[in-house]
Amino acid sequence: MTLADAYARALVACATARPDDAAALVAALRASLARRGHLRLLPSIIRACERLLQFRALSQPRLVLARPDDATALEKEISAACAALGLSGAPALREMDPTLIGGFVLTDGARRWDTSHKRALIALYDTLRRAAAADPAPPASRARTSA
Repeated sequence: MTLADAYARALVACATARPDDAAALVAALRASLARRGHLRLLPSIIRACERLLQFRALSQPRLVLARPDDATALEKEISAACAALGLSGAPALREMDPTLIGGFVLTDGARRWDTSHKRALIALYDTLRRAAAADPAPPASRARTSA
């Protein structure tokens, strides 16, 4: 871990604990860096903070639905998916994606629970395409029967 990463982790931890004092925290960090002669690390610290915050945003549980009213209709399935992923309750972060057609996608970091109709249709398409490639139709000359 670099010195900039250490400063970034400390800054993000303090900002998470006291989100209303963000401006004061940045001013205190800048003054501390100037006292120690580390002011040149400020751009690296900012980039490291951005990476940390991006990682935290990606690792939060997220529920993607096709329509807003699907949450109540799929409540039992969503609860079962949350239990399977080890989540306590439905995630607070919800998004709408009409391309899902129906169902939902629940993500928690790198884990994904996908019951969307979009995924089912794509899987069906791939299965049919593979079956057609493996078993080509018979040539027209063999298909005819002589009478």
